[in-house]
Amino acid sequence: MKDTTTPWQPAGGRTQWAEPAWRERLYSLSLLPEAESGETLGRIAEDWRTADGRSLAAWPIPYIPLATFTGREAMEETLTRWMQRICRTLPRFDLRLAQPTLLPDGSLKMAVAETAPLQKLIDRLDVLETYIKSCGTGGVEWTRNPGCRIGRTATPQRRPQTHPAETAKILETIFPVHCLTLEKRTHAEDGSEKVYLCPLSP
Repeated sequence: MKDTTTPWQPAGGRTQWAEPAWRERLYSLSLLPEAESGETLGRIAEDWRTADGRSLAAWPIPYIPLATFTGREAMEETLTRWMQRICRTLPRFDLRLAQPTLLPDGSLKMAVAETAPLQKLIDRLDVLETYIKSCGTGGVEWTRNPGCRIGRTATPQRRPQTHPAETAKILETIFPVHCLTLEKRTHAEDGSEKVYLCPLSP
């Protein structure tokens, strides 16, 4: 059966697509640590670099990526309102991060040891995908097995690698989840610009 659905478009027609607010950009949802936790994660990345001996750059701010999607600035007001509604009903929580692992793509990641609190947040964010799809920019690409990315190396790997020190202890740290972050960029290689920091309920 032929699809006769009319593609979504702004009320202003073709000329409105050229306006900055209607240009498509890359958006991401992520969790950022509180200051003390961020410093701890930075020290763990530095400890790895010292023990491993290879060139590893710590992320300026460690983060847990949740999702990416294509959107427009004209959608931001509605997106942030939905984020507010979701976050005000969810209390802050802590995530326990397990031993860091260097992945084949070169990123140094600490897995989330207990995923139930994080999954509850992700499930509530599903309403954002419904809105994004209604705007005709595609769906949301959710991160599989979210974890905290604390560093990156250009050295390729064939398989995941745990801490290089023979006597390494299991490294764990607490990641306090206090707010949800929405960021955007024009191109994949560009730096991110913060759009909104949405606090969870105290």
